[in-house]
Amino acid sequence: MPLSYSSFIKKYNLNDITTPLSLVGTQKVDFVNDFNSLFKSLCTVFDKFATIASEKKARCCQTLMAIAKLCLNGSKINKAGIMKALKLGKYRELDLEPLKEHELITIDKVNSNLHLLGLNLEKNPDLKIFSEIIQEYWQTINDNSEDAQKWMETK
Repeated sequence: MPLSYSSFIKKYNLNDITTPLSLVGTQKVDFVNDFNSLFKSLCTVFDKFATIASEKKARCCQTLMAIAKLCLNGSKINKAGIMKALKLGKYRELDLEPLKEHELITIDKVNSNLHLLGLNLEKNPDLKIFSEIIQEYWQTINDNSEDAQKWMETK
């Protein structure tokens, strides 16, 4: 069972500002592992929210997470890369209009077939931390299936 936020705070006495945080040896490793576990849990929550919201918005939230995962340092990615990450068939269509309406993404149309997508960090600077967490901890559907395939091959 993953460590909860309150358990993490209590375990390392982070709510007491009078006591300095001192970690030695394996305590540092445990702290980093617990911290990573906490953020992985947070990403799982993001994924669940995205899945629930996606039922109504044609995968808009998962699309936003995929863009955040694949666009490193403000770069852009084409729609095909996002569709591959989400394991969508080539005949499925991404509904990008809600994301564009809320100014969460930018869409650069290179030509009629090539659209480059990226996070709109100018209008939404908060997406930077969202992107950092997603890049570190969230696994796309494609990543999960590749991990499962590797696991099956080791058996």
